[in-house]
Amino acid sequence: MVDKDSKNLKGSERNKGFPTELITEPQDKLSFNSLFLHLLHIDAKDFTLKWIFDHIRNYIICGVLFWSGLRAINSPKITYVDTISENVGGGVLVLSSLVLFAFNMLHGIVGVSKVRNLSTVGKFSYLIFCFLALFAAQVLYKTAKSS
Repeated sequence: MVDKDSKNLKGSERNKGFPTELITEPQDKLSFNSLFLHLLHIDAKDFTLKWIFDHIRNYIICGVLFWSGLRAINSPKITYVDTISENVGGGVLVLSSLVLFAFNMLHGIVGVSKVRNLSTVGKFSYLIFCFLALFAAQVLYKTAKSS
């Protein structure tokens, strides 16, 4: 026999979404896992229209970094120093844009999980939306730069 209170407790725990932990005081030792959970922290009250626009802005920044990195790698080089610096710099831009894209995408999933049960969210459609936002950001940057 299951107690009604324990049934409600399990349901409310399940609806809390992706577990994150906010660090409120400086730490002597900080593990990557603690830092990661802190960076992804969001409360349900923070999931607002402003948060969504900030989230989309982050995709634009990732698109600009990615596009700039590819431009640096593919640009004509005159000297050996130019070749090394632009290829390394472009590679850093591309890799950092992909890491930031992954963090932003995961932060979006965490945010949605705070207000909606993730088992009812279409994960494939969310993934497609994230990549479309990245590609749209690249087009937006390229169009704005050329005008």
